Amino acid sequence: MDEQANLHALPDFLRAELSGHVGNIASLTPLQRVARYRASAEQLIANKRAGLQQEHVNHAQSVHFLSTVRYTKEDLELSNRLRSMPGIRPTDLDSMAIDAIFFLESNRHLMEFIAGLGQLEAHLAEQERLRAQQQAQEAARLHTQRLAEETARRLQAEEAARKLAQQKAEQEALRATTVAILPASSIELTFGPQATADVTTAIATLKSSIDQAITVFSETLRPHAAHLQDPNVQNLLELSGAERN
Repeated sequence: MDEQANLHALPDFLRAELSGHVGNIASLTPLQRVARYRASAEQLIANKRAGLQQEHVNHAQSVHFLSTVRYTKEDLELSNRLRSMPGIRPTDLDSMAIDAIFFLESNRHLMEFIAGLGQLEAHLAEQERLRAQQQAQEAARLHTQRLAEETARRLQAEEAARKLAQQKAEQEALRATTVAILPASSIELTFGPQATADVTTAIATLKSSIDQAITVFSETLRPHAAHLQDPNVQNLLELSGAERN
């Protein structure tokens, strides 16, 4: 069901006029296309009615055989071809009334076209409502699914973190227990190359400091050595002299 089915019910010349008013509708949705056709048909009706003189319309409606005329699609197409033929057109009141009937009947066909669009519009509007409802339901389903997946990932991460923390705590407890029960003699310290070098440097520095202290002490006592009979002092002076040599 679309607007094309209703268009085929119109005479060819009305369909051409209407299509010219509608313009390019390729980018419109079905419901928007129907709305465009409705607006264009209403504009055509207004234009045709505006071109009629009320006197001619009144005369057409007052004459019995004219007021009861109902043009079919084929009647309108034939009348349109006759109107398009070259020649002088009569302007008497009856002829102008017949001319008015042509436009009034054209408008009647356009109004029937609009009435048919009303049913189509209702159908398309319901389709769009259902489509929007389905899209909303699908969006809600995807949102719920995404939340569930995020919750599952968060719970998995929390469980992994809990297990890791528990494992670390158990390892720390085991390490503390092991150190507590080992005797001091079983603990060996192993220095690396850098630590060994640092210890060696510290020992050398300490030895140098001791040597300097002994030298200063002996230099201070040496002038008084003859007066000091203490064997320990003599030994210290001899030791400091040997160290210098």
